[in-house]
Amino acid sequence: IENTTSITDKIDDDKGTLGRLVNDPTIADNVEAITDDARGFLGTLFGLKAYVGLRSEWNFGAALARHYVTIELHTRPDKYYLIELEKGPRGNYPVVTLNFDPTVDPNNWIRKTVIEDKVRFTFQFAKRFGWATLRYGIKESTGGIGIDANKTWLSHRFGLSLDLFDATFDQLPRVKLTAAIELFRNIYIVGGIDEIFNNPDTLTIVKGTDPSGVPIQFDTFQFGRDYFAGAMLKFSDEDLAALLTVAGSAVSSAAQ
Repeated sequence: IENTTSITDKIDDDKGTLGRLVNDPTIADNVEAITDDARGFLGTLFGLKAYVGLRSEWNFGAALARHYVTIELHTRPDKYYLIELEKGPRGNYPVVTLNFDPTVDPNNWIRKTVIEDKVRFTFQFAKRFGWATLRYGIKESTGGIGIDANKTWLSHRFGLSLDLFDATFDQLPRVKLTAAIELFRNIYIVGGIDEIFNNPDTLTIVKGTDPSGVPIQFDTFQFGRDYFAGAMLKFSDEDLAALLTVAGSAVSSAAQ
């Protein structure tokens, strides 16, 4: 009993860590603030709303296709992060070098462009202002900005996107205008113009000595203005959950 009384007296006199925790209101306020911050962080983390998109585009000038996988992570109704992977004929971001070799051409420099067959990466932050959404960050492995306009008319969604990126490869930055129209739920048709301000041109690809050669799409590298059309599927996390539930039920039924 005496030990208990001694401990109680020390707590009342603000002695020791427990005494300060019990009697100092500043510490209590700090603990509450930390708790509120943690609650807000967890609410944001587990309150994410996700959209997944699959898109394919056919470029008429290059006669080749591009394929995209897109993820939108919405942290708030007016803010989200855009993550995108693109696989297309441009390959990875071109590496351009200038070399002078008098044994090859003593009068001119040689411009060498190396393009690896790799996936391009996009990561952008987006902020919505009414009907318009502004984006900035990395666009197809280069710096870029963009703006989106979205409207709903007669229960169908319409979207218009303008992207500015890749400012070093051609004479002018790459400007891409894309329009999307929802035909049915989650199904869109897309079309537009790529590299609006750059004239169409081609680069001849040097095959080297590899006996296997180079894939046919890389015999020539076409860049500059081009028109495209394609289709897109876009699902929310609720749509994906429903699809997985249906698929799981179908698999279970088939297994029985």
